[in-house]
Amino acid sequence: YYIDYGMALIQCENYDEALIQFDKAILDKENKIVRQNNKLAHRGKGIAYFNAAQYQLAVNEFETAYKISEFNDLDIDILFYLGDAQTKLLDNKGALETYSKILKRKPGQSVAYYKRAIIEGNLEQLDQSIADFDKAISYEKDNYEYYFGKYAILVQQGDVDGANEVLSKALAIKTKTKEDYYNVARIHYYQQDYNTAKSELTQAVVDGFASASFYL
Repeated sequence: YYIDYGMALIQCENYDEALIQFDKAILDKENKIVRQNNKLAHRGKGIAYFNAAQYQLAVNEFETAYKISEFNDLDIDILFYLGDAQTKLLDNKGALETYSKILKRKPGQSVAYYKRAIIEGNLEQLDQSIADFDKAISYEKDNYEYYFGKYAILVQQGDVDGANEVLSKALAIKTKTKEDYYNVARIHYYQQDYNTAKSELTQAVVDGFASASFYL
């Protein structure tokens, strides 16, 4: 009850009260049920701290939750939260290790490849970053963000032709949603086709994509 109540309070953005409820669920006893509840409660506290932008406290809770062996089907979820909190703290080496741990435990996680690629870019490990972006794209070929990430690394390397080739491949994705059309506008912006981009970005603002104003 306390754990479910705490998770509901997180949805209401009442993080302080959520933490109180999770603390009520944590017991200092050694049995399977208690360990299961403790794992859920520490995970909940980590999410509450993360959403409240208290990232070091979030890291502490996620690490505690991960060390509990019960409910190991939650471990990947906990590791993603941990990696995101480490990224917020600019702990690039810690985040790199966490995302690598995810991929070792469960290969084929396109999001983990994507997030690790960003960290590798931050660490100037550009070749590894490109390789991970390629891995992410191989698992999810219609995700524009993966292409934009690889494009940025190639620009950082000074590979203009390679960067333009990535944009061309992204432009070949079949557009289905308003978000897709917004991403096409971003591609035209990066290709310096500003007249086309201006019209598309203006429509994207109307469609509710506030960040399109940045590109305008």
